[in-house]
Amino acid sequence: MIDPYKPLAVLLAGACPNIEPTFPRGQPSFPLLTVSVIDNNSEVILGGAERFSGIVVQLDVWDNQPTRERCEQTAQAVSARMIAAGFSRQSAPSLEEDHLHRVSMTFRGTVDNKTYTVYERS
Repeated sequence: MIDPYKPLAVLLAGACPNIEPTFPRGQPSFPLLTVSVIDNNSEVILGGAERFSGIVVQLDVWDNQPTRERCEQTAQAVSARMIAAGFSRQSAPSLEEDHLHRVSMTFRGTVDNKTYTVYERS
């Protein structure tokens, strides 16, 4: 089993300036990307060891600007990086929550535990 947070934080570092595993307490900096692992299963076992992990993550882009524009642009940049890495996007609703703009995206992929190469899951 791999912890997908660190590789995803590296992958997405240029798409959003603030990346956290959960919504921070106190005064967050925006735009903000939160990463939640929804599923992390042993997709393929080779020689008695897990080689590929089936990963499903929820990536939420949050922003406090008066309009949705920056939130949507950040979400598009995040989505483009995830898709280029091999993940497929399952959903991406735009929401309003506690006076914040939010795009909540779900991605899935099969990750090679040794090389972190991502293979799209169907």
